Amino acid sequence: MIPEINNTFCYYPFYQLALKKWDSKNGIRNAAPCCNAIRPDTPDPLQIDDKFDAAISNNRLILPTEIFYGDEMTELRESMLQGKKHPACSTCWKMEDKGNTNSYRFYSKPVYNKIDENIQSNPVMRSIDLIMGENCNLRCRMCSPGLSNSLRKDYKIFAETKNTDANIIPDFEWHNINPDRDKQWRAEDSHNKSYAWVDNDHPQWQAILDDIHNIRHIKATGGETTITKSWLEFLDYAIETGAAENIVLEFHTNATKFTDTLVDKFKHFERIHINLSIDSIGKNYEYLRYPMKWPQLCKSLQNLFVKSAEQHIKNLTTSMNPTISALNIHYLKEISDWWINNICKSNGHNFFPGIVYPDNRGISIKYLPIAMKQRLLTNIIKLQDSTIEDIDLLAIISELSNCVNYQPTKDEKIKFFKEIRAFDTVRKQKYYDYCHAEISAYLDSIAAEYNLAATSPMLLGKSS
Repeated sequence: MIPEINNTFCYYPFYQLALKKWDSKNGIRNAAPCCNAIRPDTPDPLQIDDKFDAAISNNRLILPTEIFYGDEMTELRESMLQGKKHPACSTCWKMEDKGNTNSYRFYSKPVYNKIDENIQSNPVMRSIDLIMGENCNLRCRMCSPGLSNSLRKDYKIFAETKNTDANIIPDFEWHNINPDRDKQWRAEDSHNKSYAWVDNDHPQWQAILDDIHNIRHIKATGGETTITKSWLEFLDYAIETGAAENIVLEFHTNATKFTDTLVDKFKHFERIHINLSIDSIGKNYEYLRYPMKWPQLCKSLQNLFVKSAEQHIKNLTTSMNPTISALNIHYLKEISDWWINNICKSNGHNFFPGIVYPDNRGISIKYLPIAMKQRLLTNIIKLQDSTIEDIDLLAIISELSNCVNYQPTKDEKIKFFKEIRAFDTVRKQKYYDYCHAEISAYLDSIAAEYNLAATSPMLLGKSS
């Protein structure tokens, strides 16, 4: 059986376990067959939080293998084989309900060599998908402060000015912007105790290390993986134990930190696949991925490919995964052209953009004018039809198709404007210096229609 639109099958539950939240005291706090199942609106997709609590109350920790071979994952696997839509996989079902025939499960086939026979009747845990913490060097507009400690600089200012200048606060209900939350984040930062293991002596982490010779695939997200100490220590451990030669290493990165030392580690692994989080090009890129400069990013990427060639690393592939929002959707062709000309020819894999999450963010494409969305949809469909096979724009086409005739309300247009203005003010930027002319004109029209200032007076002159 393979994943098809007329079935509910996915490979992930039969070989992979995603562990995306760790507590410094109590260890693993959620789990799923893949990272996409764990979202802010589905933080515990397998409904095993009570199971964790019960184990903790009995002074024991649940090991990863116990989760993988446990009742919850077994039930999920049986549901898939019986053609039932299990609620743990609601992320994919929602995508497919919108007409997207390329949801995440269609990319779930194991990528490692020597795939186990009869894996559907005899599941084996061969892949671990980890979050490596919140340490990050960028403050990306589409990200969450729970995934980037650097981004909290912006949110700290938002929280400090909330009572004196309400207009600066973007409408991020799910981020719960307030000074107390900021204190909690900073406390977690100071001890490095959230969303990742604390030290290599943790029993659950040690269980993964002890089983490393049975693991064939390791995935990692951040924060920024390439600057995370525990991630780099894991690479060294896999190399020192000889396990690396049988492991496909896959990780997400903002691509800004490809040092000689890091690239040198890649040659020890069976294969390397790097998901490049690059959302645009030139000044628009710098607007989205503040404070990184476009030439600096290009230099890092050049070092990746040059050093890989010098080290004769032939098992390296890349995938470019831009997050599409109202701020960069006009540049999809320019972004894909840059990828074809600069990345694809140098060991490319695919170009697979996704939509900013959640879809009620101020910068969601849903809140663009109908006529603009109609033009964008027509152009992106033409781009999909005319470009090379490795460029997949179906997720963007599906999302646009579903919202193309949606008329944003007054509150939603103001929400769109306020989110952009908030970051512009903190960073002393002006959207018309970075965004497409159509977006700048739309923002100007919202400001004029609702008498909104382009910046917040309370923050003028405040350092970012």
